[in-house]
Amino acid sequence: MTQAEETRPFSPSSTDMLIEEKHSWSVSPLLSKFGRRILTVGDGNFSYSLALAKQHKSRRNGTSNIQLTATSYDTYDELVTKYPESKRICAQLNKLGATVLHRVDATNIRESLVAAGAELKLRFDSVVFNHPHCGEENIRRHQSLISHFYASALEVLEEEEEDDHSGILLTLAEGQSERWQAVQRALGAGLTLYRQSDDVDNDDPVWSRV
Repeated sequence: MTQAEETRPFSPSSTDMLIEEKHSWSVSPLLSKFGRRILTVGDGNFSYSLALAKQHKSRRNGTSNIQLTATSYDTYDELVTKYPESKRICAQLNKLGATVLHRVDATNIRESLVAAGAELKLRFDSVVFNHPHCGEENIRRHQSLISHFYASALEVLEEEEEDDHSGILLTLAEGQSERWQAVQRALGAGLTLYRQSDDVDNDDPVWSRV
């Protein structure tokens, strides 16, 4: 079921905000409408990033057709301690041509990317954050997290161009969008709701920059 909350027509030169509510990984088909440079933040054991890279794997040379930068908030040592399988997943991502970085903060993306070794002027066509969580059920902390993520992601998105557009994909568990005021805080960041969906098999929700 799609929640119809349309506020303006979609423009291919806009910056979009997608919000999905789901519990299992699937790669959003709307990401293919954006450019090839994709950043994932807070990706846990990197399983989503690997699924994304594999979906765009080239039959010619075995590498991914997208320019994927996959990141974790944890250091590499912390990551493999929490998720032993992540060592194998990171190796697979590297083989597919993805850039894997650690200790990247979703609320301070540009600065932490540079600290992790990325180029200062690096820009992306889409930023993906799946199931953000502060580690405790604190509504105000999560509201603040969402607001700071929006602002931080907008800083690293590519400038709007006539024939292209960039966007943000945020995946939340059921009910979190309302509790964490994801819609209101997106509006406060200068994003306009185009549509919102709570069905992974239906249309993706979209936001547009005002």
